Amino acid sequence: MASSPKLKKNFIASLFDFKLEHLVSLKFLKFIYLIFTVGVTLLAGFGLLICLLSLKDYFYFIPLIAIGYLLVLISFRIWIELISSLLQIARNTHELVVISKFVAKND
Repeated sequence: MASSPKLKKNFIASLFDFKLEHLVSLKFLKFIYLIFTVGVTLLAGFGLLICLLSLKDYFYFIPLIAIGYLLVLISFRIWIELISSLLQIARNTHELVVISKFVAKND
């Protein structure tokens, strides 16, 4: 299958693509997920530390923090996967349109 030269662009060139032909969002989703996971983990760890340092007052919050931590991570992961899937569908659809125009032009 012939590939259009327009389909191959580097990261910097795709940042200045004002026609929005190349998606940059997929490259940032891993970073966003990493930052969110680290932030939520630090927040939950800080909450657990506070609960453990004051054993008699806030000890019953430990299971709530653990359940909340898991629910937040699961829900954010689902949203990240949904966004990733939609962006991949958009990218694949755009590539099919560009390839079909390229093939039609060369026939």
